[in-house]
Amino acid sequence: MDFINCNLSSADVDTIIFALSVIPKLHLEYTPEQALLNQASCTSAAKKLSLRNIPFSVDELRVISSAVQAVDMINRGLLAVEPSLKKECSSYLFTINHLCSLFDIE
Repeated sequence: MDFINCNLSSADVDTIIFALSVIPKLHLEYTPEQALLNQASCTSAAKKLSLRNIPFSVDELRVISSAVQAVDMINRGLLAVEPSLKKECSSYLFTINHLCSLFDIE
């Protein structure tokens, strides 16, 4: 499966990799199996992004989109997290906003 039909900048890639690191910290999964799948998908997606090794699996695309959306929600105060994580997320605000438009996240 192809990613989105665009070129990602280095800032986009760095931001997505950061966002992928946030997902496991949120503990939003309903089951341990889902947590393991998300962790594995985050890890493999981050590795592929860093190597620009596309295409992504459906699960990798799912966690990339979810990660971008989660950081956006943290930045907008819709998802409560530790202050240190919120501060870290806020440093990616502009690139997250750009990525939300690519992923059609409102």
